[in-house]
Amino acid sequence: MLYGCGCGCVEVQDKFRLDLTDEQAVQYMQSLIDVSVTATFAALVEQMHKLAQVSLASCCPLAVPPNLSLSSR
Repeated sequence: MLYGCGCGCVEVQDKFRLDLTDEQAVQYMQSLIDVSVTATFAALVEQMHKLAQVSLASCCPLAVPPNLSLSSR
C-alpha cells in the first residue's frame, strides 16, 4: 500500500486499476462508460418530463389537475 502525501494521488492511482490486464481494463472502462451513459440519459429524460409538464400546465392549466402526474395517465 502506498502512503500518499495528502494530495489525493493514492486515490487517483487506485482508480487507474493497474491490477488489470489490458483486456480487463477495456472491459472495466466500457462498463463505467455504460453506467455513466445510462445515468445521463435517465437524468435527461427526467428533465424533459418536467419541462413537458410545465409547458402543458402553462398553456392549458386545466389539462393537468394538480394532484395528477402526467406519468400516471
